[in-house]
Amino acid sequence: MSKHNIGYGHGDGDGYGDGLGYGYGDGLGYGYCDGLGHGYGKIIAQVEGLGVKIRPPFNVVIVGCQAHTVEHWRQHWREIAEDENVDVTKEEVEEILRLVEAT
Repeated sequence: MSKHNIGYGHGDGDGYGDGLGYGYGDGLGYGYCDGLGHGYGKIIAQVEGLGVKIRPPFNVVIVGCQAHTVEHWRQHWREIAEDENVDVTKEEVEEILRLVEAT
């Protein structure tokens, strides 16, 4: 024999509180790189067969499809290299950035 408890209630209340939540996101991306304009930059170095170019007057450094300022490269080179599956050392990056700044 089964026993069931049933309850009913009613109440009023005032109050405030904080909430905590979480979310989930998923995405898929596709990218394509191409260049337009006069000239594509001056090659100043090579990294795993990719030309490292500087593009005056915009002061950007271009490697493959990645085009960023010197400061951005300096701060994010590890993540960019990992995302692009490029094996480069900190010493190589520092030397390339020295070449860029001397250009």
